[in-house]
Amino acid sequence: MQQLPYVVVTNPHINEVYDLYYNAFDTFRKVKDIKTLEDNDRFCKTIRSMLKAHLTVIPKLGMGILESDGLMASAELDKFMNTILRAVGYPSPFPFSILEPPSRLHSTPSASPAA
Repeated sequence: MQQLPYVVVTNPHINEVYDLYYNAFDTFRKVKDIKTLEDNDRFCKTIRSMLKAHLTVIPKLGMGILESDGLMASAELDKFMNTILRAVGYPSPFPFSILEPPSRLHSTPSASPAA
């Protein structure tokens, strides 16, 4: 993102995506070693919060790219979008199980009725 023209980076959607990722990396770099269940719970809460905040990244990035049409060559915008999608690990690099309440993680699936 830091190699994009200033006028593209100042797009509110692209700027918000940049801020989300900057804040996420800053938050994760400050995480201490997880040694207790309480530490783990705090870490899971942090990840859930980050996931929730990042749910709109792809639409915001798309809007920013659309609004930047004409400010950069289309091929460069496509390259940027593809690079970002690979870099962010779309779909999410986090397992969705961390979003489930513990009671649902340990329950056994109910038997489905025979057809």
